[in-house]
Amino acid sequence: MLVYQADARIWLREESRRERRPVTLGSLSASALDALAERGFQWLWLRATWEIDPEEREVSRRRAAWLEEYREALVDVELEDIDGSPFAVREHRVPADVGGDGALEDLREELLRRDLRLMVDLVADPAGAACAPAAAPRAPAPGDLRRELARLAGKADGLCAVGADRPDLGGGFWPEAIERARAVHPRVLLCAECRDESAAGLLERGFDFVVAAGLAGVLTAGVSSRLETLFSERTDRLARFLESHGGRRVAGSMTERVHAAAAVVAYLPPGLRVVHDGQLEGRRRAHHPRLSRRAAEEPDREVLGFYERLLEVLARPEARGPWRRLGVREAWEGNETFRQLVVFLQGGPRDGALLTAVNYGPEQGQCYVELSCLETRGRSWTLQDLFSLAVYERDGGDLANRGLYLDLAPWDYNVFEVSPGRAL
Repeated sequence: MLVYQADARIWLREESRRERRPVTLGSLSASALDALAERGFQWLWLRATWEIDPEEREVSRRRAAWLEEYREALVDVELEDIDGSPFAVREHRVPADVGGDGALEDLREELLRRDLRLMVDLVADPAGAACAPAAAPRAPAPGDLRRELARLAGKADGLCAVGADRPDLGGGFWPEAIERARAVHPRVLLCAECRDESAAGLLERGFDFVVAAGLAGVLTAGVSSRLETLFSERTDRLARFLESHGGRRVAGSMTERVHAAAAVVAYLPPGLRVVHDGQLEGRRRAHHPRLSRRAAEEPDREVLGFYERLLEVLARPEARGPWRRLGVREAWEGNETFRQLVVFLQGGPRDGALLTAVNYGPEQGQCYVELSCLETRGRSWTLQDLFSLAVYERDGGDLANRGLYLDLAPWDYNVFEVSPGRAL
């Protein structure tokens, strides 16, 4: 599933400026929503949707030590731009100045007309958020949290429980709470956002997906050996992202080659594929999560062009088919560069397949890829790279005996459309 994540405050302010009128959640322009559907997104994940505790806002505005942080993110920051942490939720209610709860219902209806689904946050523990509040309201009592989950399940198609690994919630809390929520909305999608990377245990308690702290760092660290954490038996139940709300911008923290390699590794495997607002355009300046405005930036055409092609690939039916990691071995004795290569297959020989290969490392890398799952013998095979004009034809017998030979430059990648050719 492909998800577009946005800060509701920033999105509405920018849309208001673009439209030259006050824009609420219920009056977003059709073109803004059409653009998401046309790019292939299936979900809109709105953050910073709820009413922020007034004390949090005041503390955020008075704390002089934070002013330099605000100015680094937004040179001309003004007092009205400082809202406070969006996770210091007074109530899970939409503020009146952006339309109230009725506007959220209107937005959901408009999204559904475009076959898009709406996800919002449920703040289970403000202290467990990535941007912990300065003056955090107390975490909701278990009974209140259970009721809020059930209530919001009727207002949105998906919920992300922030701080779901709250230590005082016993092992039976989430299964019971989720059962009640699904009595309201049987198909509600539930995601758990946690500080603890071992929180995958929440999947067994009823959550569909889990966001573990540091997941984006695994990809942006540029170390191939750490990628194993992304290809566990729960691969299809991870929320995959390169940028997080208020976090650093990937285009500003790595070269274009590493950025592209990281994006291919992050978004081609199955799971909840989360793209943050501004990522497609190559924004480099991170917005401060306590601010409701961000610096203006011109789109980076190179980054945007790459993502437009990646979104086209993700829209292909093969990208939604069965997925498997492929084994690789050294191309010759003593050549350890095969360990940098990540190779996987989606789809199958009958319905079409995509073979993705990424050299996630700083050295030229070679390997042989084991392709027995394709039953290659008896015919030729064509591999057409979807990110270039390269087309290769390979003998199926050789592929069966030796495997597919790959030789990739540092941080290079191929996404091959694999199709059977003439009989041999």
